[in-house]
Amino acid sequence: MRLSFIVFSTQAHVILPLTGDRLKIKKGLKDLEEVKPAGDTYIHEGLKQANEQIAVQGASRFSSIIIALTDGKLDGQIPLYAEKEAKKSRELGARVYCVGVLDFVQEQLEKIADTKEQVFPVTGGFQALKGIINSVLKQSCTEILYLEPSSVCVGEEFQVVLRGSGLTLARRLDGITCTYHVNGTTISKYLHLRQTDKLP
Repeated sequence: MRLSFIVFSTQAHVILPLTGDRLKIKKGLKDLEEVKPAGDTYIHEGLKQANEQIAVQGASRFSSIIIALTDGKLDGQIPLYAEKEAKKSRELGARVYCVGVLDFVQEQLEKIADTKEQVFPVTGGFQALKGIINSVLKQSCTEILYLEPSSVCVGEEFQVVLRGSGLTLARRLDGITCTYHVNGTTISKYLHLRQTDKLP
């Protein structure tokens, strides 16, 4: 997993460039604690910085999730700019989630996020943010929990079954592919998803 921390007000500033290095992430979190929020709510500038990093790092090679957190109403043309940047994010293959704290407008964030379900309101202020972590994780993470068959015979035809959570979070379920490697060969197949309530 790779993370980046970007703060925005009138301008956006990358606190931590996209990285998977745990030590850098830890330092980035400490640096983030030192930021004093002030200024306008130019969320589109933050999205633009995220898009630039995703494009440079190879959008098609990695799954990307943007979680945009704001505590203010978006004024003037800012909602339109933000929607435009969020569209670019999706074109790069990213999923966009929004977290609104205190003085935000739900409808504005719903137009930026992929779906209404990907907007998380936090009306209890910043100290209440911890309460939504599980909700965000449940909505944003895909996890393979079970794979069958565990072994196959050479020359025998077989069907691969994946079970997990978050497999239906994609915007289009007909475009999900599964890529696997066998004896140095890479094979990509479209997945046929069937939703069940629980694992066997």
